[in-house]
Amino acid sequence: MHDLFIKNLNTGPMSKFILSITLFIGISSINDISAQSVDWQQQVRDIMISYKDSIVKAQILLISENIKTSDNLTYYWYGNDEINTNMGGYTGALLNGEYKVYNLSRKLISQGFFEHGLKTGTWKYWNAKGVLKQTMEYREGLLNGELALYDAQGTQTEKRTYKNGILQIESTGKLKIWKGNNKNQETIKDSVATDFVK
Repeated sequence: MHDLFIKNLNTGPMSKFILSITLFIGISSINDISAQSVDWQQQVRDIMISYKDSIVKAQILLISENIKTSDNLTYYWYGNDEINTNMGGYTGALLNGEYKVYNLSRKLISQGFFEHGLKTGTWKYWNAKGVLKQTMEYREGLLNGELALYDAQGTQTEKRTYKNGILQIESTGKLKIWKGNNKNQETIKDSVATDFVK
């Protein structure tokens, strides 16, 4: 039965025309799919920058002309073989993807992720010996979640909570900070969070 159908399909001129069109559409679709995957991979490029005290490995967007910026956010971008920042704008290739900084001994000292030039996700910082000294949570360029500080041995000493870039404060006007295993409260002016660019 199938053989009869195939014989009848292949004998007429109209069948040959339909078969040709079908093959052409199929091959065109495959080319479109492969071109899309190539385009996606070409949108991000790995970079490496050597400074006198560190080496930065990052990824940049090759096409970032349609990225809408916000005046209150800091954008990280690549230009003139260095990482630059601007509040509310950029003029170069936006960082987009994994970001790592190594000291000259090739130890990891900073790691995070960028999306369209904005810090996002968990950022970690280590001392020269490789001991964790700080972690931060970002969402769309703003501190959002926990910021934790660690001592020289890697033991957590403080934890602070941020929401949309604002340090969360109790209704009493006190800043809630965890120190060690105890909850202590301090006034705002006694504690200031630090943010490392490198």
